[in-house]
Parts: sequence; C-alpha cells; structure tokens
Amino acid sequence: MPKNSAQNISVNRMWIEKIAYWAVCLYVLDVALLGTGDITRIAGISTRMLFLGVALVMSVPLALRQYRDILKNKGVLLMGAFLVMMVISAVYGILRPNNMSILIGDVKGYLNILILIPMICTLNNKTRLKRLINLIIWAVVLQCLLGIFLSYMEMYPEPLSDFIYEVVNKKGLGILTGITTRSARVFMYSGSRMSAMALLLTLMLWLLERGKIVL
Repeated sequence: MPKNSAQNISVNRMWIEKIAYWAVCLYVLDVALLGTGDITRIAGISTRMLFLGVALVMSVPLALRQYRDILKNKGVLLMGAFLVMMVISAVYGILRPNNMSILIGDVKGYLNILILIPMICTLNNKTRLKRLINLIIWAVVLQCLLGIFLSYMEMYPEPLSDFIYEVVNKKGLGILTGITTRSARVFMYSGSRMSAMALLLTLMLWLLERGKIVL
C-alpha cells in the first residue's frame, strides 16, 4: 500500500474515533442532565438517540477492527443475550397483539444499552476515560445546583415559577411539587439516578490520583 494511502487511512480512522468518542460524551451528558430526553425531542427523535446513532455508526469500522477483543468482553456477551431475549419478546408482543406504542417505547429504551459498543471502541486510554468521568461528575454537580435553585421556586414571580413548572414537569426533567409558600419538593430524574454514580466515580478519581489504584 502506498505511504500516502496508509497515512490517509490512519487520519480517517483517527477522526472517526474522535467523532465516536465525542458522540459518546454528548450521549452521557444528555443522560446525566436531561431526564427522559423529552425536552430535546423533535419529530419523535431525541438528541440522546441522535448521539447514540452517531456513536454507533462511527464505531462500525472501529468495531470491525477490534471484533475479537469485543467478543471476549463479558458485558458484550450479556448485552447480546439480552437483545436476543428482547427480539423474542417483541415478536411475541406483536403476535399477541399488545399495545404497539408501549412495545415500540420499550424497544427504543432498551436500545440504549448499545452505547456499550462505542464505549469499548473509544475509551481506550486513561485521558479519555478521566475526561468522561469528569463530565459525569460536573453534570451531577450542575444538577445539584439546579435542585437548590428549584427548591425555592414558590418564592419566584408567578410567570417565572409557572414557566419552570411547565418545563420541568411537562418536559421530563423531573417533578416539582409545592410544599409551602416558600419551598418546593424537587425530584430530578437524571440527578436521582446519577448521584450515586458520581460519588463512586469521584472516589475512583481520588484513588487514581493518589496511586491507590491503577488503570
């Protein structure tokens, strides 16, 4: 193969890997910040699914090069078994017939586990992994600050509090419930799911920096 062709292939692979990696990062941020993802849904497609799609498409050539290592990953094998079970269940649901809107919603939700493939293909060095971990941690910090702001929603002018309620409750970010004339109960879908993970990842970074564990 000519030297220039080999260099072009190497550069293309580098850009494909970068696009896949940043699509993974944006996907994780979407999950960590936007609750159910309804707030950015356009024509039935959320940005979360868009990022997932880009990550999967860009990961195809990377996965083909690493397929032996990927197939040895126990997580991938478990994911494959789950997807087979999901397909069988979906076919059974169609034949019953069950409610198609619920069936489609469930299938679309479970397809999110496919993000594992792009993660395996792109999180191949410590710098990228630490960057993604820090993104998750700071996203949860932002959720906490947002929760503090929202807890005083009842004290804000009515147009603002009504707007906040409409966005948070109706767009799948969380649930706001007035408790008194001064405070509200705040439940953020992403924050409640990601807080424990962020604490665990913070601990992991702390141990890494002190040489207690090695990646």
